Amino acid sequence: MVGRSLGEAGLRDEYKVTVVCIKPLGGTFTYAERTTVPSKDDLIVVAGSRSDVDRFIRRADEAG
Repeated sequence: MVGRSLGEAGLRDEYKVTVVCIKPLGGTFTYAERTTVPSKDDLIVVAGSRSDVDRFIRRADEAG
């Protein structure tokens, strides 16, 4: 996901979660858009069912 826009990453299609907002390290929360490109240290807020969010978190942890 890092280095690709949210639209390119296809999180909604693959994980059934919606990225609501992103907070860069030392920055403020901003609404996420399809063109947003997350950085490695960004805090990402997602919405979805508990099982879908858990699956997304596991995948994100594996990616490092």
